[in-house]
Amino acid sequence: RLRLPRRARVMSYTPQEMMLVAAAREIAGHGVVFMGMSHPILAGSLAKRLHDPDIVFCTEGGVIDWEIPEDNPRAPIQVTDPVMYRGAAFCGDMTESLGAGLMGRSLYDLACLPVGQIDRFGNGNTVVVGDYNAPLQRIGGIGGNMDAACCAPAVFWLMYAATDARVELVEVESGSGLCG
Repeated sequence: RLRLPRRARVMSYTPQEMMLVAAAREIAGHGVVFMGMSHPILAGSLAKRLHDPDIVFCTEGGVIDWEIPEDNPRAPIQVTDPVMYRGAAFCGDMTESLGAGLMGRSLYDLACLPVGQIDRFGNGNTVVVGDYNAPLQRIGGIGGNMDAACCAPAVFWLMYAATDARVELVEVESGSGLCG
């Protein structure tokens, strides 16, 4: 039986933190990954730091192939976070980043995107949950989600914690699954 010292700290993690750790493991090994805002960019940073240093990031904000500096002050929180500019192979804009995915063949091997709802067909709602004018939840970073979802051969949805996130049909179809 394992005995912990009296002063040993027991770490506790939130479900969202555990989701990010699990997502980082799934993202690793996919080559070029289009990273959406918020949870996806955090999971991608973990994947690059802990599991796959050769993974190439592309964000809708135009940052491509971010190498995480050893003295990086914090994880990025959005797709145009200035903390990613240092160490990036390319810093452009949304047109250049999304345009790369629309060229002859897709640049991305995987799109990792935030989603508020997902239905039985794999369709994602990346806009708003509930009434649009009085939403229960707005999902940030939707500018390039549909483009990335359509251009990548695979989509990895990262779902925000919500009680009604898995639904029969999404309220707003903004990311195609099986096009049900």
